[in-house]
Amino acid sequence: MPIKNGLQYKERLDRNRPDIRIAGQQVQGKVSEHAAFKGLMATQASMYDMQADESAKARMTFESPLSGERVGLSFLQPKTKKRPRRPKRNDAGLGLCP
Repeated sequence: MPIKNGLQYKERLDRNRPDIRIAGQQVQGKVSEHAAFKGLMATQASMYDMQADESAKARMTFESPLSGERVGLSFLQPKTKKRPRRPKRNDAGLGLCP
């Protein structure tokens, strides 16, 4: 799937009308405008906007070997078993160490 911008991301979610329930009540209207999701969706949309921005596209995307289109890094398959280093908790257990 080729890259999309933030507006396309929100429109696609709203168009698909997922069955989302909060406290047993179905969310009505656009999910992207619901108070429970609006902030998160704005953050995610801004990340899609970054990958579509010409100045960041080379860092945020890669060319799919299957389609030749630019796709987001989340589609990049790992080539080794090495995992990213997990953050460590500080001694007091109150947060993460830098």
